[in-house]
Amino acid sequence: MIARDNAYNEPRLRRFTFQPDLAARTRTALWTPEDDWIFKGVSGSAANIVKHGGLVGVGAHHELQGMGTPWELILMATGGMPLHDVLRVGTIFGAISIGLDKDLGSVEAGKLADLIVLDGNPLQDITNVKRVRYVMRNGQLFQSETLDEIWPKQQKLGRPWWLDWLPPTPTSSNEPDDRTKPKQPRR
Repeated sequence: MIARDNAYNEPRLRRFTFQPDLAARTRTALWTPEDDWIFKGVSGSAANIVKHGGLVGVGAHHELQGMGTPWELILMATGGMPLHDVLRVGTIFGAISIGLDKDLGSVEAGKLADLIVLDGNPLQDITNVKRVRYVMRNGQLFQSETLDEIWPKQQKLGRPWWLDWLPPTPTSSNEPDDRTKPKQPRR
């Protein structure tokens, strides 16, 4: 998905990731013909496992924070798994697999409830799992674009320092000048 979706231009990744690190993680991907990708066979097998009562989980590794799990779920759907089951792969199936389904993995009274609120219905289009509007963590509600707290307090996160860092231009030397060096925190 890194090669296909141009992850470098994802707004949340650009806001919350130091630009040289993001570039190194996303701009090294090479385009490969879709016929060479193995995920369709893997997702087809996963769909067959779930169809017959088995459990499947996501393993996003989070090379790109916030994108790995949505991409895994989107790829899972390419194998013919019903979208409702794809969402269970991303929630309750993982909790069952690690023995924590009594505490998390579904929205029920008495369970921990960290949530994401989407701007679109993933049961209509699975790519809507990338359209996160709000995140709730430990009873605090955050706006996903900025991570400003909305509830129970209204509080802005502040500007990440790397947004003020200017990457070297393609014509500059390998040595960054004072304008392009990241500002070091004072000790």
